[in-house]
Amino acid sequence: MKRYIVLIIAFVFISAYSFTDGPYIYYEGESVQVFSIVDSTLIVTPYEKQSDFKIYEKNTPWADYDFKDTKIFVVSDIHGQYEVFLQLLQKAGIVDKSGKWIWGDNHLIIAGDVADRGEFVTECYWLIYRLEEEARNQNGSVQLLLGNHEILLIKEDSRYVAEKYYTSSKLQKKQVSELYGKNSELGRWLRKQNTIIRMNNYLIVHGGISPEVSEKFTIDQINNMVRNEINSGETKDQSAIDLLFGKKGPFWYRGYFRKDLFDDEVDSILEFFNVERIIVGHTTRDSITFLYDDKIIGVDAGMKYGDRASGILIGKDKIETISIRK
Repeated sequence: MKRYIVLIIAFVFISAYSFTDGPYIYYEGESVQVFSIVDSTLIVTPYEKQSDFKIYEKNTPWADYDFKDTKIFVVSDIHGQYEVFLQLLQKAGIVDKSGKWIWGDNHLIIAGDVADRGEFVTECYWLIYRLEEEARNQNGSVQLLLGNHEILLIKEDSRYVAEKYYTSSKLQKKQVSELYGKNSELGRWLRKQNTIIRMNNYLIVHGGISPEVSEKFTIDQINNMVRNEINSGETKDQSAIDLLFGKKGPFWYRGYFRKDLFDDEVDSILEFFNVERIIVGHTTRDSITFLYDDKIIGVDAGMKYGDRASGILIGKDKIETISIRK
């Protein structure tokens, strides 16, 4: 691979602290630029041709899968809390002390909201990005589902972004929205992700599935309509987009936790998708929460606070909660 001289751009750092961020990879025509910030110094590595730059090839992930005798581990709402997220994966036996995948052909699912609030969002995304490849090499998988905060990033809504990323974008002479824009590697990767998946008897989605959504759309329809909207913004059915991206859509729905639904309504949703349980994040509770006779499982247990993390480990015959506290 041909390499080029690294350019170090000096600047007057106006913040009160030194920080590290990146890398951010941007595509401009046939060329590539890699931006990294190390000890408050911006480092730019240019590549004249994309063929000179090596990175994992990312395809559209699967959305409907029978995992048989393998295990799945589900977490959500990481919100830039890299340290406790990594510690949780280590406790669950998914990665080793160096953060490498050691879980063989098993499956890690992140049910949305890696972005916003915390100051290590980039590190979390790159960890998940790398683990995707390492898991695939062992016949396992890692899936990041889109949460409402991924949608906010993609839609250029930065109201929850940590101050660090405003400083980072200024150093790069970019807008915050460009960090995850269509010309960035992380932005392209996010725009390929699913909104909802089925694994055996489990439906996994960030906010939840309301009766209004389950009456109208299959798993593939939801994923395809959301993916089309965030990539092209073109739709033939604006009412469907308004529903999917609204309060009763899969990113924002909180009805399970408000007990808005009767038991038979939950049963109808499960029957429609041919599953026994729905796993969701989005609505924070003090611990993993089981609702509607364990048919709904909430896995947002406050990782965003940075002093705790929890997930559920699903085996062939049992569900186990794994938690850490600092």
